[in-house]
Amino acid sequence: IEPIKATIDETAFKTPMLPIASCTKGHFLNSIDNQHFQEVFRAPIQFQKTIQFLENKGHYRYIDIGPSDTLSIFTKYIINKDSKSK
Repeated sequence: IEPIKATIDETAFKTPMLPIASCTKGHFLNSIDNQHFQEVFRAPIQFQKTIQFLENKGHYRYIDIGPSDTLSIFTKYIINKDSKSK
């Protein structure tokens, strides 16, 4: 973790221009700082809680950009059948 922490500490983060939902927090972030990324590497991911939070806020188009379709499959099982999200 130390090499990653050193890189994070050298990085200046700007206020996001688009809303960012954090899977470590389970809600939107107003800002991103070095502490957030340190938590990302140490805290459990709350994927289901985050998707449910988003679904309660509106309808979304979820895009899985990972190397497999694992998160898209998880998302299909999390959202309600009557959701207008895709």
